[in-house]
Amino acid sequence: MYELAKPKDVVIIDNSACGELFPVLRVPNESDLEDFYKSLGAKTISRVIKKVHQVENTSSDTPNTACY
Repeated sequence: MYELAKPKDVVIIDNSACGELFPVLRVPNESDLEDFYKSLGAKTISRVIKKVHQVENTSSDTPNTACY
C-alpha cells in the first residue's frame, strides 16, 4: 500500500540494514520514485541516522595480549 507524503516526511533507503532497523516512512524502492523524492528534498537514511562507535572493553592485559 502506498501513502502520499511530503519529501520532508519520508526517507530514501540507501542502506538496507539501517532500513530494517528503523521504522520510518520510506520512499518505495523504485528508482524513478527515489529520484523524484530526492529532487524534492527527501533525505537518505544514511544522512538521517547518526552512527556512534564505542569501545566497550579497554583492558590491556588479556590472555591473548599478555604475551606481547
